[in-house]
Amino acid sequence: MHATLRRKVRQSDHMTMSPHDLIAVGDFLHSADARKEHYLRAAVSRYYYAAYWALMPISAGLPAPENERAIGVHARLIARFLSFEGSDKALFHKMGKEFQRLKAARVWADYNPDDRVPAALSTESRARVSRILGWCRMAMAGAGGRSGDVS
Repeated sequence: MHATLRRKVRQSDHMTMSPHDLIAVGDFLHSADARKEHYLRAAVSRYYYAAYWALMPISAGLPAPENERAIGVHARLIARFLSFEGSDKALFHKMGKEFQRLKAARVWADYNPDDRVPAALSTESRARVSRILGWCRMAMAGAGGRSGDVS
């Protein structure tokens, strides 16, 4: 599995912005000078997509769950981590669960315009993406390689 993971990571180095770039944008949006609600909503989204793009190359090396064709691309990514049964199961399940929570925050921030977004949602999202990137580094180190996108 690990050789496949390294190969997939190399093949997916196509994004012009890294997860860290997206986090920097999220941090700017969340900053004290930009505490308006629309900035907080956008920060949650940037943090989500930072995690998404960090997880994508790793998920490409994981087996597809049975129902993969029936679900959307974001749910598919989560399902790959949550259904993994190999030696890194505990790590990948943690990654999938944390990303699932981050997705829920992003969906709430994007699709509930009548509800006020607390700054804590952005702060929690920032902490979640930091944990996910740390776990991505662990997964890549376990694979014997590292992705430039998550280091």
